[in-house]
Amino acid sequence: MRAGRSDDAASLTERAIAIATTAGADHYRALARRVQGQLFAAKGDEVAALRAFEDAVAAFARIGSRLEHARALHQLAALRLARGAPGERDAALADAASAYEAFIAMGASPDRRMSESLLR
Repeated sequence: MRAGRSDDAASLTERAIAIATTAGADHYRALARRVQGQLFAAKGDEVAALRAFEDAVAAFARIGSRLEHARALHQLAALRLARGAPGERDAALADAASAYEAFIAMGASPDRRMSESLLR
């Protein structure tokens, strides 16, 4: 995506989701959904991005992948805050705080620093 090839990135992400789904690899499917959420957000499709991030958050919580859950929660919070939709701010800040606290608990310093920006 950073190379300006968002169509290729979207296609690869869709393939990754299909393969992970077929293989029953829930963790990798959730990773691909988080990336897909980032792609949707970059294209301005906020509704699809929200769905993708919410799907990733739920999957990582179910799987017990704490770090990836916090990362997906951070992405979801960032999108909600950027949207500025009435009624979403409090939930977004709560999600951002949860992600931040999880990063601290895991000693994930780069992620913690990234998430601090949402709480300012």
